[in-house]
Amino acid sequence: MTGWQDLAQRYAAERPVYERLANHVADRARLMVAKSGILCEVSHRAKDVDSFVKKSLRVERDYGDRPKYPNPLVDIKDKAGVRVIATFADDLESVLGALTSSFDHGPIDDKRTELEFNRLGYFAIHIEVWLSEADTVGRLTEFRGRSCEVQVQTRAGNLWSEASHDLLYKSVLNIPGELKRRVYRLLALVELFDSEMSGTRRLIREEPGYEDAALLAQIEKLFYQLTANRSDRELSIRTIAGLRTAYDPPSNGAIEMLLRAFVEHNWRELEQIYQREAEHEIRSPFIFQPESIMIFERLAAAPMILQQRWKQMYSPDYLAPLGLLFGIPID
Repeated sequence: MTGWQDLAQRYAAERPVYERLANHVADRARLMVAKSGILCEVSHRAKDVDSFVKKSLRVERDYGDRPKYPNPLVDIKDKAGVRVIATFADDLESVLGALTSSFDHGPIDDKRTELEFNRLGYFAIHIEVWLSEADTVGRLTEFRGRSCEVQVQTRAGNLWSEASHDLLYKSVLNIPGELKRRVYRLLALVELFDSEMSGTRRLIREEPGYEDAALLAQIEKLFYQLTANRSDRELSIRTIAGLRTAYDPPSNGAIEMLLRAFVEHNWRELEQIYQREAEHEIRSPFIFQPESIMIFERLAAAPMILQQRWKQMYSPDYLAPLGLLFGIPID
């Protein structure tokens, strides 16, 4: 058996463990990022055997073509990989904070600061994570001593990373100046898009008439701590506008304060409700809406006022199942 065949077989024997590790890290990352109030796309994979062997052949061109991975089974760190994609660039810091508080980890490697021409495919932040000694017990013992590479990107950065594989090759040298300028213009567009998306979101939230959407943004931070199910924002805005009138005063600050106290006091009960309802195919269309927190809070604090306001928006048939979930029958 040749050297590369032995390497391939040894990695193939380990790969199922890295599959399970990547899945575990992705599940925890999805949960912890959601608890920070941000909903991201999270995917995972274990590097396939062919890609692993090919990566083991890479060399350091700046150091006399010496092997980049002298001991591939130890030196290649992305055998398990997770990708976390956020919509807005100014959410990346919170995403990283959620990840670094959830895992033991190495240094944060921001590839965006290394944009030499021959590295343009890496428009992401990389971090190597692993489970702590305390975590690697029971069925998780197999993950002890193994790490997972997590890539954090915006949607625009991910789009660039995917497209750049078809445009660029790290081994290509002597790129004509005009071609370099075209590629750098593309990169500038990615950065501009991310910057304008974040800036526009901030400005929109300051516009008059944005109160309901601003309140939704705050409720989402509470909601995604309890469940990562996606919601219908158009339905949320309409419902929040009606539910607001069930509060006195109806200001965002006052409502947010009440909701935070309510969630803190009823955390376990709310968490169990969302967990149970996630298992049901037929369920209230409002249960996995952020404004469900407002509904539960008003059911507890002012059920009669809630029912009056609700009748102005929807049939009571939609409210009754939520009342039953929270133990408050609706007439």
